[in-house]
Amino acid sequence: MKFRILCTFFLIPFFFQPFKLKASHIVGGGFKMTHLENFLYTLQLTLYYDEINGSPVAFDQEVFFTIYRKSDDHLMVNLTGIQVDENQEIINYTLLDCGIGGESVRTRVLLYQKNVILEQEVYNDPQGYYVVWERCCRNQVILNIQVPVNVGQTFMMEFPPVVKNSQPFQNSSPVFRPVPNTLFCIGQLSGIDFSASDADGDSLVFDLVDPIQSKSAAVQFQPAIGSPAPFPSVDWESGFSTTAQIPGNPSLSINPKTGIMTVKPNMLGLFVFSVRCSEY
Repeated sequence: MKFRILCTFFLIPFFFQPFKLKASHIVGGGFKMTHLENFLYTLQLTLYYDEINGSPVAFDQEVFFTIYRKSDDHLMVNLTGIQVDENQEIINYTLLDCGIGGESVRTRVLLYQKNVILEQEVYNDPQGYYVVWERCCRNQVILNIQVPVNVGQTFMMEFPPVVKNSQPFQNSSPVFRPVPNTLFCIGQLSGIDFSASDADGDSLVFDLVDPIQSKSAAVQFQPAIGSPAPFPSVDWESGFSTTAQIPGNPSLSINPKTGIMTVKPNMLGLFVFSVRCSEY
């Protein structure tokens, strides 16, 4: 296994009437790493920001990428990711058959990145490394986790050493497709394409995992240094679990080979879920 990316998102099933969000901020995101040349890489964090209801304090001009060594959680470096792409993409959502228009939800795509040299003399531990970013807070009206407004969120990506068998090992992470611009209706079976591509041709495996909390971002909007692993999982509300993150018949599931998620929601609400992509 080489890269493991944990992405967290919110999914909003609708039925006949608009569901008004309260105090929404960041509604999803994830990391990617791109090899440029030699030992130079670009770290990028993609965030999805609630354009209609998002709090202005959640619109960060910069973020902090903190890299740790997996074998002992040793702090390697703390980097400042700068917001890029002045022409930020706006996701306008598709009109639904159940009568809900896209005007009730609109998402802005925010990109932050930093070029970093991963020296072969330093980033050579066989167990690899991970980068994290933490932030407070989650939307207070999320239904499937306990006390969401007090639960920070963590985005995390594991990556391999840059040397393998004493030779340079140059590799880029998988890249998730853009977030689908479709909301969903109660009682309608929906498919969600959460697949990813890999420039190196590696095999990808997808699964649903528990969203993780942050250690410090529950009380700070954005800690200056991300915390080391392990990170606690969210506490599910009664009736929800790793295998039942969004209720329905069927409940939310993902095809491990294709990354296609399916759900036929039976409950109105806002739900958080996490997808993990592992590269082999």
